[in-house]
Formats: sequence, structure tokens, C-alpha cells
Amino acid sequence: MLLLRSQRLRGACNILICIQAVMDILISFGHVVYFYCLYTETLITFSECYKYQFIPCSAMNITTALMLAIGMDRFLCLKYAVRYKKWPTPIYLAILLVSCILYDVLIKTVGYMSLTHDPVICLIADGYVGLGKDLWVYTQVIINVCVVIVYKMIHNQMKLMEDRVTETKKIISSLFTIVICYIFGWLMTMCLLGVVRVLTTESNLVVTCEVFAGIFANINMVIPAFIYYRRSSIYKTAFKELVTAGLVGPASLSFQRTSVNNTSANSNNGN
Repeated sequence: MLLLRSQRLRGACNILICIQAVMDILISFGHVVYFYCLYTETLITFSECYKYQFIPCSAMNITTALMLAIGMDRFLCLKYAVRYKKWPTPIYLAILLVSCILYDVLIKTVGYMSLTHDPVICLIADGYVGLGKDLWVYTQVIINVCVVIVYKMIHNQMKLMEDRVTETKKIISSLFTIVICYIFGWLMTMCLLGVVRVLTTESNLVVTCEVFAGIFANINMVIPAFIYYRRSSIYKTAFKELVTAGLVGPASLSFQRTSVNNTSANSNNGN
């Protein structure tokens, strides 16, 4: 909604951030399946879980890849500022988004080929099993580490550009704050899952660790909205305009139009 209402939020980076927010929302729907299975004490096969968690798992893959894409976008914006402004935004965004989707397709394909009919309670992470889950966890760890490296590169680049626009600095500063949360969110989650994959195959222990690790990931999904609101005046202004527009509503606008028409009519009668 903010993206649609504000012209200032329609840059490549903001569009990527918007898409990532949508993906985070889709991830949360995977919890519905888990809580249903938990509440009803129902076990389903990994093959069924793959189907039920298909969209949340795709959203999880894409949002992780998007975090890296957003970091790369900010680095390119700083490193090659003149060229960056000349790049056609639709084509540029298409390349980044297709790359994210191809990553998801790779994971989903290997995950599908590794499915079994063993019973599971169906966490989001249980959408994969065996080789598929190994590939998913390890690639997630690699991508998350790359995210940290890219933002370190951005930090170094910013030191060389003291005359950077203040608002741009605020947005990048917001991204840095998010990365710190990201380290203790997605990165910690995936590292814990990676360690579990190496140390044990005991199913109950694995599920317990996945539930515990998922807490950090879910907190990480909620934090960005608050950080952007607090650290970026553009996002704060756009959000306030959205809320104000919602409070005004059609009825108030209609009342304003009626008042204007009545005033005009009275003026005409007076004349």
C-alpha cells in the first residue's frame, strides 16, 4: 500500500523491500498447517507436507534470496551511482527476481525428488527431507553469510562517500540495523539447523530444535517494518499519509465535497 501511494518509494530497492514484505507474510501461513497438525495430533507424510507448505517454503526461499539482492542493489547504487541511474528499472528488477525464483526452483526440484512417505508433524522446514533438506539448509547458510559480507562491503563504500544524500544514508542505515537483526534471526536459525543436521538425525530432537530456531526467524520477519518507520522519514511520512487517508475515508471526502458545493451555492445566491 505504501508503494502504491508514494512516488518516492517506487525505486528498485523499495520495490524489492515491498516484495520481501509480501513473502514474509506468505511464510506466516505455513504456521497454520503446523498448528493444525499439532492441535489435532495429526501426522502426515513428507510428500503431503511438501504440498501444504509449498507456498510458505517458496516464500522463505525467495525472501532469503531477496535479502541478498537488496544488499547487492545498495552496493551497486553506491559503487556505480552514475551507471545505476541509467539502468532500465524493469529489466534490472526482472534479472534480480528471476535469480531469486531460479534458486527456489532448484531447491523445490531437489526437495521433490527427495520426498518420502515417513510421518511428520509438518513444520515449514519439514517441506523438505533428506538431500532436499540438506541442500536447503546449507544454501541458506551460504546466502545468509553472503548477506553479511555484502553489507560489510556497503559499510566500507559508505566511508568513501561522505556527501551521500541524507535520506539515502537513513535508508541504508535502516538496512544495517535490519542486518544486525538478520544475523540474530535468519542466520542464527539456519546455522542452528545446519548444526543439527550434522550432529543428529533423531527426529524428536530435530523437530524441537527447528521449533526453537524458528522463533528467531519469526521475530526477524516482524522487525523490519518498525525499523523502517523509525529510521526513514520517507517511510514514516508515507505510513502516516496511509493511516490519515484511512481515517479520512470516503464519507469524510464526500462531506467535504458537499460542504464545498453548499458554500458555492450560497455564494451564488448571495450574488
